Amino acid sequence: MVSFALPAVLAFGTGCATYHETRIQDLPPQQRVRLRLAPEELARNVAFVSGQEGLVNARFVGLAGDSATFLLTTPTSHRQVNLALGSILFLERKEASHGRSILLSAGLVGVVATLAYLGFEGDTNTGPNPDEDLTDQFTPGLSFSIPFKW
Repeated sequence: MVSFALPAVLAFGTGCATYHETRIQDLPPQQRVRLRLAPEELARNVAFVSGQEGLVNARFVGLAGDSATFLLTTPTSHRQVNLALGSILFLERKEASHGRSILLSAGLVGVVATLAYLGFEGDTNTGPNPDEDLTDQFTPGLSFSIPFKW
């Protein structure tokens, strides 16, 4: 059961968000988006490219005439830029995937419950059997020592 649950959780929970193609006029402020930029604009913002596909993650700030303002983001940095609408080749809106989030949560709860069941299985209302050897049963499987010299 556990060997099946972990790959299932990883497969279904790889992303709790989906991306849908959209028009820039339909975006509300602060909407998270993914952009594919024209080569010259991509070269100026290469530090914000994520993955092998050459996409840029951003947050939409606003639209002004023939340009749009985005806050380009990476896990460690951000920068606000004005992009000409002609330099945006492809635009996707990030939306939460409630189905995947529920599946991920249910999978994690199932894995934890299974591990708890397997780890704590036994009779809780019985005393120790005097015929059994009561050596320390909770010996760690892995131990290490720190060399210390006086």
